[in-house]
Amino acid sequence: MTIFIAIAMAVAAPAIHVQIAPDQPIPYVYVDDPVIVEFRASEAVSASVRAELSRSGAPSATIDLDVIRLRAQGVRWRTLDGVSSERGLYHARFTLDAGGQPFDVLTSFCRIDRPFNAPELPLTLRVADLSRRNLLAIQGVPLRHIRLDAASSELEEQTRLAVAAGLQVAVGVDAQTLSNPAAQAQDLAARMGPGVTRWEIDPTGAVEQLASLAAGLRQGNSRAPIVLTAYSTGDLSALLHAAAQYDVSGVMYRHPAPTASDLIAFRSAVEQAGYEGMPVSLLTKGRADGDPVQGPALVRQLLAYRAAGIVRTELEDTPLYDEETGFSDAYPYLSAMMHRFRNAAPIGELALSAGVRAPVFRLGDTWILALWNSADARDVVVPVGNAAELRLTDALNNPLPLPAVADAGVAVAAGPVPTYLSGRGGSVLRQAAAECVRAEAQTLLAIPSFTAALPPEMVSLLQNLSKSNSGRIEHAEFFALLGLFPYVEQQWHASRLARTTAAPALAGLTRLARALCVLEEEGGDSFIAPLKAIIANSSEAQSLYVTNSGGKPSSSRRGDWVLAVVSGLVGEAERLNDEGRTNEAKALATVAEWRARALDVAARAIPLTEPEPAVALAAPQPEASAKPKSATGQPQEKTVKKTESSSKKTVPQKRPARKTRR
Repeated sequence: MTIFIAIAMAVAAPAIHVQIAPDQPIPYVYVDDPVIVEFRASEAVSASVRAELSRSGAPSATIDLDVIRLRAQGVRWRTLDGVSSERGLYHARFTLDAGGQPFDVLTSFCRIDRPFNAPELPLTLRVADLSRRNLLAIQGVPLRHIRLDAASSELEEQTRLAVAAGLQVAVGVDAQTLSNPAAQAQDLAARMGPGVTRWEIDPTGAVEQLASLAAGLRQGNSRAPIVLTAYSTGDLSALLHAAAQYDVSGVMYRHPAPTASDLIAFRSAVEQAGYEGMPVSLLTKGRADGDPVQGPALVRQLLAYRAAGIVRTELEDTPLYDEETGFSDAYPYLSAMMHRFRNAAPIGELALSAGVRAPVFRLGDTWILALWNSADARDVVVPVGNAAELRLTDALNNPLPLPAVADAGVAVAAGPVPTYLSGRGGSVLRQAAAECVRAEAQTLLAIPSFTAALPPEMVSLLQNLSKSNSGRIEHAEFFALLGLFPYVEQQWHASRLARTTAAPALAGLTRLARALCVLEEEGGDSFIAPLKAIIANSSEAQSLYVTNSGGKPSSSRRGDWVLAVVSGLVGEAERLNDEGRTNEAKALATVAEWRARALDVAARAIPLTEPEPAVALAAPQPEASAKPKSATGQPQEKTVKKTESSSKKTVPQKRPARKTRR
């Protein structure tokens, strides 16, 4: 533990030890606990003590502790009455006077929330030295994922320590350092056993060794996911091709402080290689090289990355606690972000005013948005509608006064330090999803080779969505849009759409459909079929695919990839239904069903590791009617399974139309 020692300036004066939070291994104080100070002296002494505490953005407070009498080697605990209960990093100056010249002791401590035991935001900390106190600091945030280096001589001991503390451990492997990749990787996997939950391989300079390295990990009986690290978009195709047969689970983009454009370009490169929907992680400092760690800037970046679709962010060169200097500035901000957002899922972003960011997340039936402005703080109006249980906090999770709702909006100050606003109901989720619909429709329309392959009615539907204020469409149009999934899949594998067009289009359609599912819940309209019946339809297609496909699954096989996508959508639909979002769950299960309809086509696709045949573009057939139809030109009908008391029948039912809301 950190102990601060004050030595009087007078000759032969006793040494006085001062420690905040002596009941904790490191000096953090939970928000509802008193601040305790321990005094200890080398010999008997009486000293008057005055404490001055300060926190960034708050006035300092002075506390007079009167005279403290200590026996030789004795210990005295005192409570600092009057210390603010607000969260944050506090700096304390203790002035002691033992009858000679007064002297000061400088120390610090953090006020944070108690760690929670629930899923958290997907954040990993790259750790070089996992000491016991560093481990406690990590747990206090709380963070539950760390990354260790395979080259460390203490890898096995540190992994045992982390696993015993309940942490998930990723191990990074630099392929360039291995002289015999297959044998060394097999030995590493066998030694580490199930303690490793993720392998992060950096193949820089050794791409040709990637396949043997991945094979070695599997031969060492490790089934942990394999993630490849890439520094740019230029080498993605080669990396994915080299390791595809070993079921690579994702790619990690390494960049010190990427912009939104950087992330979009990287994701697009992955999709253009044919890996639609491949999870993209980020290895970053969250700041430019050479810049210091600053709490507000770090959480701004982390939330922006999450909103951009990054599935996991890994922080490197970001110290949280040092035994000599104490907590970093980022620690309380990181802790507050983890408590406020938990494992909230990104929904979209509100368009408020120039320079203002307002990404929206959802946690169960609660929405939460982060609000900031890179320039000077100014008030912006957040349209919340008739939202209930509004709660406004600063970036440290301290409550802020909530302005009155006026004209269905709340005026909130947006500045460089984020502000968090949460609530239930109202219009926030609807507006965020509608913004996402517009953005994804515009992205799809910006792919000329995709729109050229669509019937005019489908292009018109996308154009309407790209300009719609509400993002809502009729059920019939929703099903027509979903018909694009099997259509694009068929066109791709019939060599009428290039891989570089089809995979990005399918990824964009998935994001568009996902946002439309949110709007289905917010709109309140019900689907006719029960959730189990919708899921049963996709389950049947999944079962047929599994029965007919042979060999172990591979990320290079398109059918296996689509099967994993369908399974993920069904699982998410079931979770949404458990949370009470029935309409959204049914809509998402319907997306899964339409994706499953392409399994038979995807099963016949050539592996992504093989060269793509020449593409022969075919113009779409013109439509004879303006009525919404599928991409193949057929009227939309939906087959649902109805369970009756005497028998089960499959009855074709046309979806009832409803009015379009613009």
